[in-house]
Amino acid sequence: MAKHRKMNKYQQLFCRTYADGEYSHLQEEPRWREFLNDCGDGFLKFMLIELSTAEDCNSLSEAIRRTTRVNLDTAAFLHELTTLY
Repeated sequence: MAKHRKMNKYQQLFCRTYADGEYSHLQEEPRWREFLNDCGDGFLKFMLIELSTAEDCNSLSEAIRRTTRVNLDTAAFLHELTTLY
């Protein structure tokens, strides 16, 4: 039964805002986890796991902390990538 747990509010917000809302329909989808298994978007899958209650993301401050970490890591990679050429 836990497999069909609804998204928490941080996961829902991510789905509404990521990729111009392309995945907003997942907010109400009871089988959203099954969709993730077949989804080719690894970043979507990563973020929904990072923001999940099962991974102890159960406060706004924790959601901000995790998203900030992803942002910093991605910015560092982008910086290194742009210095290759």
